[in-house]
Amino acid sequence: MKRFWRGWFINFLVAFGLLGLPGARAQLIGTSIGIGAGPQGAIHVNLALNVRNAVLIGGYGLDARLLGDVGPFPSLELDGLLNVPVGDFTLYGGPGAALALHHTLRLRPTFTLGGTYIVDSQIGLFSEVGWNVSSGVRVRAGLTYSF
Repeated sequence: MKRFWRGWFINFLVAFGLLGLPGARAQLIGTSIGIGAGPQGAIHVNLALNVRNAVLIGGYGLDARLLGDVGPFPSLELDGLLNVPVGDFTLYGGPGAALALHHTLRLRPTFTLGGTYIVDSQIGLFSEVGWNVSSGVRVRAGLTYSF
């Protein structure tokens, strides 16, 4: 089973990098800061950098996101999030890979579902739930800012 996950991650990261990076230079960049709860109720702060619409799939944008969770269980996460606009809201979800930075370095698959509410042209509010194969469910909420 470990071999399956390891192969899946390598393929995901290579494909995501090949698809997302060539177009990333001209795309909108965004950041987010939030607070969340994770394994065993641990509270953490999360910081993220987003490349909006790194890839278009069927008219919908796929964001590339690098997220860092700072707290008792720190991690770095790379996500590919498909965006579906619904009025002033944007719903998003997709797979990712997280690198746990506590005790031992472990790379694990993740999946995220969430939504963003646009307050004005640059500021938004977000909330999401994420699942990590090793640490379970995390919830996050906070502010987004687009440059």
